[in-house]
Amino acid sequence: MACKFCTLTFLLGVLGHLVLAKDDAASIMLATSGHVVEEEEQQVPATFDPAWEPHPTKKIKLVPGIMFLQEMLQQALEVELSLIPPYISAYYSLHAGKNTNASLLLHGIAMEEMLHMATISNLLNAVGGHPRIDHPSFAATYPSQLPFEGAVIDVAPFSPKQVTAFRNIERPMWANGTDHTVGIFLARTITIIDLLVLCHGEAAVFVGDPALQ
Repeated sequence: MACKFCTLTFLLGVLGHLVLAKDDAASIMLATSGHVVEEEEQQVPATFDPAWEPHPTKKIKLVPGIMFLQEMLQQALEVELSLIPPYISAYYSLHAGKNTNASLLLHGIAMEEMLHMATISNLLNAVGGHPRIDHPSFAATYPSQLPFEGAVIDVAPFSPKQVTAFRNIERPMWANGTDHTVGIFLARTITIIDLLVLCHGEAAVFVGDPALQ
């Protein structure tokens, strides 16, 4: 139950704040609808490629699929961390008692990013991985370009320019005709999880120690 709950929490907690069109949401949830996986097997890249798009109905091998999933979750963890300092910096740049609406919103988003880090770490533990937070590259340097999405974020005071940067990062899936958004990256993570479970069963996928979640 813990593993199932972890996956559901990841889906709702990380993707839940993104605005989806009805058709977009339906296509993303395709992999959770209990569909039949095709006999044809897809090839997982030998080296991690964040741009790789898993086919939602083709079989996937267990070991390369798990390894690729773990790298995706590690990268998602690093993205979430890189977003916290910009939100916190904008929050603390506002004068106390002023701009209350903006302050509450920035504080809330920063807290959400921290919760996302915890949830992604739980899921990474659940699939047998280990969150790597003690290596030099884990902490971002600013200005920082987000992997996969390509947006540039910096640590700066609250301003119209910074608000535009935040809106660009949190934009809906498939916004502006692009499929390179944080939401798409996380949705592909969910697709891989669903395929692995459908092909190999929960016991083979969720092999991590529940005590670490």
